[in-house]
Amino acid sequence: MSTQPHPPADLDVLVSIYEARLLLEPEIVDRAARRFTEHDAEAAGACLERQARAEERGDDDDARQASEDFWAVLGAAAGAPWLVRLAATARDAAWPYRTWLDAGMGGRGRPRALDELRTVVAACRSGDGRRAAAELHDHLARTANDVAVRLGAGAPFRLRAGRCIREPARSPAEEQRFAAVRPGVEGATVESDDLTVTTYRYLPGAVWETHQHPEDQLTLVLRGAGLRFTVAGNEMALRPGELVLIPGDTPHSAVVGDDEVLTLNVWRLRSAPPR
Repeated sequence: MSTQPHPPADLDVLVSIYEARLLLEPEIVDRAARRFTEHDAEAAGACLERQARAEERGDDDDARQASEDFWAVLGAAAGAPWLVRLAATARDAAWPYRTWLDAGMGGRGRPRALDELRTVVAACRSGDGRRAAAELHDHLARTANDVAVRLGAGAPFRLRAGRCIREPARSPAEEQRFAAVRPGVEGATVESDDLTVTTYRYLPGAVWETHQHPEDQLTLVLRGAGLRFTVAGNEMALRPGELVLIPGDTPHSAVVGDDEVLTLNVWRLRSAPPR
C-alpha cells in the first residue's frame, strides 16, 4: 500500500534535486534528438501510454517503471551513459516529491505532465533538440514550482519555453502554458533580448503581497473585473483594457475579487522574477 511522503519544509533539498535534473536531463534530450529514430519515438510514446494507464488504475509501481523505461529510451538515443546514470539518481530522489504532489492534487496534474512529455518526444522526433530541451526544462520546472507553491513558498524556477498570448482579445487562457508562481496565481513567460513578458492568471480571491523591484512594470488587464492594485499606498481598480505603469523600486500589491483575472505584465530583462 502506498503512503504519502512528507517533503522537507525548507525546500533546500527539492531545489538541489531539481537544479541537478535541470542541468542533466535537458542535455540528454538535446543529444537524443540528434539521433532519434521513428522506432525511438514509438517506444517512448508507448512508455508514456503505459504510464498513463498505470496511473489511472493507481498502480504506482508500474507507473514508475514505465517512467524509467521512457528515460531508458531517451538515454539510449542520447548515447551518454554517464549523464543517464547521474540523471537517474536525481530522478530517484525527486520521485517522492512528485508522488506527494500527485496525492495533494488528486491526480489532476498527471495528464498535463504526460502531455508535456509527449511534446518533448515530438520535438525529438522532428530533430529539434533545442526545443526538446526547453520543453523538458519547463516540464521539470513546473513540477518543482508546483511542489514549492503547495508548501506555501514562491516558485524557485523560471520557464524557458512559455508562450504568450498573440491575440489577447480572442485567445483563451487555456491555450497558455501556465505554471504556479504564487498561491492562486499562475504565469506563462516569454523573453526577448530586452524584455520579459508574463501573462498572469489570478484566481478569485488571490493576493500578491506588497513587493518591489528595480524594473519598471507595465500591467495591462486582458480579462476579468475586480483587480485592485495598490501602488505606493494609492489604491486603484483596473478593468479590462486598462493598464498601470509602476516605476521601479515602488512598493505595490494586488488583490483579486470574485472573478478570475488575466493580465499581461512587461518588464525590462531581469535576472530573476519580481518578488
